[in-house]
Amino acid sequence: MKKGDFGGYIYFDVSEDLSDFTTLSIEFYRPSGSVVTKTGTLGTENKGTNLINEYMQYQVEQGFLNESGLWKARLIAISATQQRKSDKVSFVIPE
Repeated sequence: MKKGDFGGYIYFDVSEDLSDFTTLSIEFYRPSGSVVTKTGTLGTENKGTNLINEYMQYQVEQGFLNESGLWKARLIAISATQQRKSDKVSFVIPE
């Protein structure tokens, strides 16, 4: 994906079954430093090495990828008994 694209998905492999978690969100850190939190959804089918229920995805909305450069993301999964936060991962959105 590149700056201005929308409709596609960004996938995050967590290599662990997330099906018991009821709230999934993704904190996106834009190159400018602003942080935007979006609702993530659970993977519903195997995608290459990403197994069903073991990845989180976000369908990119129009206007979301409004900056090119180095982005970061942190995944948050919450269940009735626990909350988990991933380390930040980096990815590049080209112009």
